[in-house]
Amino acid sequence: MNEKSSTKSSAKYSLKANFLFYLTLLALISLSLGTFDTYRVAKEEIKQQLLSRAQLLASAIHHASMIADEKSELEHVAAQVMIDNPVIESLIILSNTGEKVLFEMHSKAHSYELAEQLKNLGQLAARENNFVAHYLSEDNLFVYVPVEIKLHDSEHKAHQHAQHMSQPTVNLSANSDPDIHQMRVEPIGVVLLTFEKSAISNGVNPILLRILPTSLIGIITMLILCYLLLHIQVLKPIGGIRKAMIKQQSGDHSARAIPHNTIEINDMALSLNHMLDTIREREIQIKKLAVTDSLTGLVNRREFHDQLQIALDNARSSGTNFAVAYIDLDRFKSVNDTHGHQVGDAILKSVAQVLQKETRPYDTVARLGGDEFAIIAIGISQIKGIKNRLISIIENVANTYELEKYDTTIGASIGIAFYPTDATAGDDLIAKADAALYRAKKSGRGTYCIYDREFST
Repeated sequence: MNEKSSTKSSAKYSLKANFLFYLTLLALISLSLGTFDTYRVAKEEIKQQLLSRAQLLASAIHHASMIADEKSELEHVAAQVMIDNPVIESLIILSNTGEKVLFEMHSKAHSYELAEQLKNLGQLAARENNFVAHYLSEDNLFVYVPVEIKLHDSEHKAHQHAQHMSQPTVNLSANSDPDIHQMRVEPIGVVLLTFEKSAISNGVNPILLRILPTSLIGIITMLILCYLLLHIQVLKPIGGIRKAMIKQQSGDHSARAIPHNTIEINDMALSLNHMLDTIREREIQIKKLAVTDSLTGLVNRREFHDQLQIALDNARSSGTNFAVAYIDLDRFKSVNDTHGHQVGDAILKSVAQVLQKETRPYDTVARLGGDEFAIIAIGISQIKGIKNRLISIIENVANTYELEKYDTTIGASIGIAFYPTDATAGDDLIAKADAALYRAKKSGRGTYCIYDREFST
């Protein structure tokens, strides 16, 4: 009992529960990885957008500086840029060498340490002649934007800015038209910007909010489809196999598992059915061995009594008759002692064949033990219905071929009692058939005798 309980309790979760758990876990992991990758891609995209935005703002400041007559006007333009772009925490304008701060403005939320760090990084990049817009610090969203201008040598504006230039000019057109003045690209300064970190989250969050519902719907749909597939292809056929096993346990030995189109489950069902068929065949064999005589193949004493009770019940319910005949072999003991058990067993088998040949399929022929046999003849109410068969049994037993080999003879004595004429109970019928057998042996053997009430007196 304890072993069964421990075996039953070892399985805590069903296949369906385990499958759904791991499938959901896998879906959540996939969703998390997908969300993380989406966040990463969106973050990089927004950072590139901020960098492009910084370049546009720097270009706007540069154009404003070209038409500004005073520094105050340039400062006004830079301040307006800060006002129009709340996501900017710091705006610093350096000279082209980075040595001079032309303008500096910070929001209240920006710390002094970050402002100094921005200037130091910007000045370092400017001294390295870095003419590419880039992030000085991606963690703090520090943006470095060099401002360049294409100038004609003859333009007055280029002459005004020439005093601020320390870098050599770059010749963009070595073989230009002689009617056009030579063009030069010159760095005129550096714009440093610091964006709020919330600019990233404010840009990414809406993207995630649009993607997550769709992803969740996709995951839920996938879970439903996977569950339906699991139910149809695995759970349902396994449930059918389980039902067949439960029916077997309940006593329905005809229950079998239904084959399935899935190879593995079909093999399982066929293997189970083969096992059940084998078990059933062995049960039938065991049952047959339990109710038959191993030597002759006739039913044994126990089965004879069971069949007698069945005959009594049927006769009482239908009002029919039957006869019980007891048979004992004459001189069998001396033959068995003289020629051995092997010869005796052969004679018993031959007698059993004679009895089976002289009876009908629905009659019961039994070996009660030793050289004693019995017959239940269904539907027989008087001696004339069985007389010829009794005579034939006696003659054929006496002439069995086994006796010719050993030059010996045996006979058969038979006693008969009828239901309900002689008795209505099984034990009484047996006793009266046995009494009639005793009288037949006393009469000279090799004959039959019908029970008479005088035997009891």
